[in-house]
Amino acid sequence: LCDRVTSSLSDYWVLCQTYLDGALVPECTKSKPVLQHQDSFFSPPPTPSSTPAAIKFEDHASDVRSLLVEVISLFSSVITQYCVDKDFQFNLPNHSKDSEIALQLMNNSQATWAVATVKRVRVCTEQLLSMGIPHECVASALELVTVMRRICVRCMFKSTEANIMELHVRENWRLSQERGHTALIQHFQNIVLNLLTTLKEVMEDIRFARGTDEALVKEIQTMFCGVIVAFADCLKKLTDSGESQLDISVSSNTDADQPAKTTAEERLVIVLGNCRHTMLTIIPLLLKTFTSQGYIKGSDYEIENRCIERYSTLEKSIFEKYVSSKESFLFGDIEEFLVPTSFPWAECNPPCSVNIYVQELALKLVIAMSELHNIEAELLQRIIGHLLEKVTLRVCTMLENVGVMCKNGSLQARLDLEACTLLFGSNMNKECRRKIKSVIGELPADNITPEDLAELSVMLDRFKAQNLILVSCLDHHRQSEQQALSPGGVGDNLKKRHSLKRKPAKPKGVRSPPGHS
Repeated sequence: LCDRVTSSLSDYWVLCQTYLDGALVPECTKSKPVLQHQDSFFSPPPTPSSTPAAIKFEDHASDVRSLLVEVISLFSSVITQYCVDKDFQFNLPNHSKDSEIALQLMNNSQATWAVATVKRVRVCTEQLLSMGIPHECVASALELVTVMRRICVRCMFKSTEANIMELHVRENWRLSQERGHTALIQHFQNIVLNLLTTLKEVMEDIRFARGTDEALVKEIQTMFCGVIVAFADCLKKLTDSGESQLDISVSSNTDADQPAKTTAEERLVIVLGNCRHTMLTIIPLLLKTFTSQGYIKGSDYEIENRCIERYSTLEKSIFEKYVSSKESFLFGDIEEFLVPTSFPWAECNPPCSVNIYVQELALKLVIAMSELHNIEAELLQRIIGHLLEKVTLRVCTMLENVGVMCKNGSLQARLDLEACTLLFGSNMNKECRRKIKSVIGELPADNITPEDLAELSVMLDRFKAQNLILVSCLDHHRQSEQQALSPGGVGDNLKKRHSLKRKPAKPKGVRSPPGHS
């Protein structure tokens, strides 16, 4: 239909211009009267009534314009009825199986068909304008491009968001070479970049008719934010699923494409790493591409803040879920060593060594640290710090609730807490150290002599010498507090970074205070 309209109107418009210029009428009939019976010398002179009136071509310009408007309006109406249904959704073509169009579009989705239709109608409108046809005659075609472009963009974003929501079935739980994340975030990035490439083609300006659809641009910003957030919902599905899932239709028979065998806790760490890398690398890249197309101004952080807020909330949720599962793993059977019914705190022998639960706790902590280091080493310090805080608070709370405690029980509790500080001190935060120090200060100190404390010191040194491997493992993974992430997570750090960007520039001539960078 587009080809027929452009070819037919091209010939018709040339004919109309030729007619309006008077080129179709003989030169003698334009302004000079035509003499009748010129072969008769005796014929009477011509009278005004016998001379044909001069043709006024300007009177027919409105008729030509009306016909153009009628044809182009009919073209726009037919395209709308054919391509758009009553719910303002694109209709897929319904051709015979042998038609060329049916073969080309057999496997294409609604969004692909919509993009192809919008591009074809836009090219047709450009061809009409390039002929020199006045804009008011092509107004219906320009409006058609605007309407179909809006429907097409909505269809594109809706289809993309649905595809992203189903990405969880493609997760194979295999870490990339850089570790810390899987190939799933790369699939997400490619889908969104393809969307932006297609969007650029759909939103391309019509030649000879400049203008920006501000309402559509605002709607695109909202829909783009929805597409980015959709991947967070996809990641959340992975944390809720009990089994690893893989879409058989997209996998091959090679072992590399088969899902890796992972535990539920390992999957939580992998999803947490995917969430973190999405915030740090993928979202900034996508926003940069989106901004380069003119949809976001350089100082507008609204979309970025909304996306980071959603991923930050998800990150904290996964983080708490993993810490909770590891807390039960670490604490395990430790309670039986602390409750009065299991250990005679009121009547016990003098301490001879650190309680076994401290060493068991250290071994489990090393196992957890090894698991984290193999998946996402940058999360290690943050997670271990939270785990130690929770476990330390539980140990201290149980010791505080023991009730009656004799001198030997007090010495045993002091020795255990000092051993915890020795093993975990490099990974403890200030709250843990303060709590342990507070509990030690509240332990009964009646009849405890300096000799008793010196003997505890000897036992502590002996314990350290016997567990050098544990101490070495725990210290090896230690990171300085300045390099560790804040407890709030990556999202809070990104928010702080953006807030620093928005700070006004310092007036010239004002020097920074000493030591300030």
